[in-house]
Amino acid sequence: QRWNYSYSTKEFKNTGGFCLDNHGAYQFQNNGVVHLWGCHGSSNQKWLLGKDYETKLFQDNNMNAGGKMYRTPGAGRWYSMPTAIKNDRLTRTIIPQGFAFQYYEHTSYRGWNNIFGSHDFPINLYMGGHNDSVSSFKVQKLPDGKVRLCKHSDCSSNYYDCTWVQNYASMPSAIGNDQLTRVLIPRGYQFQYFQHGSFGGWNRTFGSCASDINLSMGGHNDAVSSFKIKILDC
Repeated sequence: QRWNYSYSTKEFKNTGGFCLDNHGAYQFQNNGVVHLWGCHGSSNQKWLLGKDYETKLFQDNNMNAGGKMYRTPGAGRWYSMPTAIKNDRLTRTIIPQGFAFQYYEHTSYRGWNNIFGSHDFPINLYMGGHNDSVSSFKVQKLPDGKVRLCKHSDCSSNYYDCTWVQNYASMPSAIGNDQLTRVLIPRGYQFQYFQHGSFGGWNRTFGSCASDINLSMGGHNDAVSSFKIKILDC
């Protein structure tokens, strides 16, 4: 019953050399099975511990000015704003690497919403046009993998891996406008694409909690101009 935690690998390992393992079939479910297994470095053996994974919310844009701050204890949902920030007073958010911050206009996750997160970088998010306008939010751990956009059907070249989880009002230059042919969507993600830039025209949504999706654009081949990536509530 003695464990060693590695901040570099994010593994709990016992003295026998086995890792604490969240059974892959239950990774995106409550009441999932946790057991011992040989260490293999996959996400179901990575555990978050410590302040590195706090999302920080600020009431004052100048973070050193003594304004109000709230630290989230890892992932979770807040149907209303913490008392330290108060309703419609959020100005800046520090989002740790590997997490996404989704915020809403009204309490209980209603009204317009937006999301930001990155696998590769922490984010210092100034709320901009949504300054003093947020009433509820979610903090979510990013699923494994990145959504991949492919200009060609075989995805062997001219592809774009979406490092940022956010709304893309136009297509990345690596793909170009109206040139998307295939999308690889890891499980746990939602991918919504639109006919026109800035999310105009017809749209379609795909995603799964159970398996990855290899999406051929079919009748919408070379017809997509913007898209949104979100995390499913699995």
